[in-house]
Order: sequence, then C-alpha cells, then structure tokens
Amino acid sequence: MIHDIVMPQLGITMTEGFVLRWLKAAGDPIEKGEPLFIVQTDKVDMEVESTGKGFVTELLIAEEVTVPVGTVIARVGDSRVGNAIVKGPLVSPRARRVALELGVELAGLKGSGEYGRIREVDVRGVLASKPAAPSVSEDRSATVARRRIAERMEDSARTVPHFSLRREVDAGPLTLVRAELLPVVEAREGVRLSFSDFLLKALAVALREVPGMNAAWIADRVELRSQINVGFAAQSPTRLLVPVVTDVDKLTVSQLARRRAELAGKARDGKLTADEMQGASCTLSNLGAFGVDDFEAIINPPESCILAAGRIAQRPYVVDGQLVVRHTLRLTLTVDHRVADGVLAAKFLNAVAMAIEQPLLLLA
Repeated sequence: MIHDIVMPQLGITMTEGFVLRWLKAAGDPIEKGEPLFIVQTDKVDMEVESTGKGFVTELLIAEEVTVPVGTVIARVGDSRVGNAIVKGPLVSPRARRVALELGVELAGLKGSGEYGRIREVDVRGVLASKPAAPSVSEDRSATVARRRIAERMEDSARTVPHFSLRREVDAGPLTLVRAELLPVVEAREGVRLSFSDFLLKALAVALREVPGMNAAWIADRVELRSQINVGFAAQSPTRLLVPVVTDVDKLTVSQLARRRAELAGKARDGKLTADEMQGASCTLSNLGAFGVDDFEAIINPPESCILAAGRIAQRPYVVDGQLVVRHTLRLTLTVDHRVADGVLAAKFLNAVAMAIEQPLLLLA
C-alpha cells in the first residue's frame, strides 16, 4: 500500500511551496504526524508532518525545489525501499544538518550506512581530508529566505496597482498619554507600551469605522473580513516577518502590547506559525525607532493596505493660523487600488489620524 505525500496549502493565498529540507531519507520508518520535510515561504519555515505511516519509499523532488500546491513530492509505503528512482543520495537527517552547517557538498559522497546512506561520520570525514573552508556570513537557508522575500516584494510592487496618501498628525496628546500609562502598565502587568501598540489600535478603530478597508484581494475579487486583524513588521534573524494580531478591536492597549511582544519574540526566535501570519487586512510598518521621518512601504498581499509610520519629533505646525512647535507623526498609507478607491482610503486615513490625535478613544 502506497500513500502519496503532497505539497500542502498552508494559507489561502499559497499556490506553491519550496522544499527547504527533507527530515527523513528514503528507507526511513515514519509515523503518521511525524515531521517529514520543511517548507519555506517568504514568511515562515514550517515542518510538515507525514499523512501516512510506514517507510519513506520515495522522495520525488530534491531540496530547494519549488512545486505547485497538491504536487506529489514523496511516498510512504509498507516496504522499506520503493521501486522508483529517489532523487539525490540517501542521507541521514543529522548528516544533512551537519553538511549544511559545515558547507560540505553531498553530491558524489559515498555513504557507509545501510543502503549506502550518508552518515554524519562520512560528512566529517570530508573535512578531515581537506583544509577548512572559510566561513560565510549567512547560511544557505538565510540566503534562500532572502531571495524568496525579494521575489515576493518584486511581485507585489509590480502586480499590485497601488497608490499612497500622506498625512502629518499632531502626536502631542499621544506622547502624553503613553508617558502617563507607561509606568503604571509596566508595574501592574509587566508589559511595556510602545507607540506601535497605539498605532495598531488606531488601525483597528479605523477598520471598524471604515469597514470597506477591512478586506483583501483574493481570487480576483474583494473579500470582506469578519474579524479585525492587523499585522506588524517584525525582524527575525534571516528575514522580515509580519505577525498578525487577531481581534485587535476587542483587546485593551495593554493586552495588545502583551500579544505584540509575544509575537515579536516568536519572530526573533523563528517560531511563528503560518496561522500567526495570516488573516490581516492591513499591516503597520513603524521605523520611528530608527530615526526615519517618513517612508513608503510595500503592500503585503493580499491585504488592502499598509501604514508606514515615521518617528515622532518636534516640527513646525500650524494651529489656528499660528505657527507653533508640536510633536508630530508622519504617516503614509499605501493602498491596493483593486480593493479601495481614493475616497475610501482617505476616509480610512482620516479615521487613523483622528484616533491618534484623540488617544483617549483608544483606551475605551
């Protein structure tokens, strides 16, 4: 009995998957639900479990190959060895990891294990017989991840018809409210409020007030969202990720801060799941902490928009015809024109600005 293992669809917009690494070799025993391979997307590296039990009889594609969702990529059967050709040498998972870490090429390497399988000792034996190679700044996984991010961003910039709206808002009240709440919330709940937490909440308020923006472009049509979910740009060791905070409108600012910190930590540790990076209508990209005044961000498909926020700084500002100095924040909203027109986007950005300028509304 043979069980086909196919490339799964890990998200509603996923059409293809990239096999980063096999965790089992041909001939290995495997249980149903045991990790078989790692799929890499521009968002996450995820272990995929076997849907069958027995022995891995065939690995039908090599590592670092992209195939459409639903493609048969491996087979699990009752016998240890299948009849079809296995692409690539038999390699133990540990030997493969060590080879990746040490930069040893597996092609042409003779294995000392059963069925000629390459073991860790075989990989280390190669290094013992030649001078050590110079270290590299990035491992192959990180390089591949960066390449896939670049491809996705190029595709977004090229295929999403977008436009941008800009606005400068008075952030003085927001800085005062945060300064007052910061020590209280930190002492009581052990979480530090950031400006990003208030901006995420402002986006949630705006999505509730302008529901036409709480949408995504999926399968050539606008799909309205039932939940108010907002993503935020977070850095991992190898790539920029977008964790998603769900039901932001139902969270207090302190609850939101705790959830954002949790997701940011998982992003840094490379432990985000695919579910934790799906379902948002818009994303916040905040570069204020890096001294950036304003910038334009690239939409994260299939979301309707992305809000780019710069630093809060003292700038000239006109109030009632008088030139004064105020703490202001510059916002740039980039919108998918297939989802929204200029008027709808302007209403949405206005709602965001009003929430920032009246931050007590964010605490309700």
